[in-house]
Amino acid sequence: MRFLSRLRQYSFPKTFRINEPVKGLAEAEARIQRVLETQDTYLSLNDLRLTVLPDSLARLKHLRVLHLCSNMLAALPECIGELTELTEIVVWDNQLTALPKSMRQLGKLSALFLEGNKLTSLPEWLRNLPSLSMLHLSGNDLNLPPEVLSKAKPAEIFDYYFRIHTESKHPLNEAKLILLGRGEVGKTCLVNRLVHDKFASTSMTRGIAITQWLVTS
Repeated sequence: MRFLSRLRQYSFPKTFRINEPVKGLAEAEARIQRVLETQDTYLSLNDLRLTVLPDSLARLKHLRVLHLCSNMLAALPECIGELTELTEIVVWDNQLTALPKSMRQLGKLSALFLEGNKLTSLPEWLRNLPSLSMLHLSGNDLNLPPEVLSKAKPAEIFDYYFRIHTESKHPLNEAKLILLGRGEVGKTCLVNRLVHDKFASTSMTRGIAITQWLVTS
């Protein structure tokens, strides 16, 4: 009896989650059908736990705004490139690792929101989208500093990203040696001995003195 009593109090959330992607796909199909019937230019498939998008999405040739936030999409279908009227795509909080090449056909796309995905690189063709004026990439693995990601113009982001990924890299053989101590104990004299190989009588250094020291092998 004690076992049955405890069993009644126990919930099984994972049992119900098994069918969530299936239910989400059915809901997505229903929303696409409504947009087809009404010829609405906006479609939201947010929060449906989708792992794939329905093939029927390709039928929405008139669509201008597509929202796909908070799903589990690892990729976007190639058919998205057929929706050439799109001006805005929002794919926050998914699992995208790459963008389909067909997106290069989206000449009217002006806003692309890709925060919170798993992108590790940007394709070269992305910088050639003629209308792109807003690009959000934070929360990916692109190794871009925040001050670059916060830039308003995509061109500035692309210039930085492709410059650091295409320019030849050279080792930077530099080091800093900092001498600290009380005043008038001979720090400047020691620097002169190390750098110029001589001792010289000097007055006390006021503030900080920076000396370049070229070390050869």
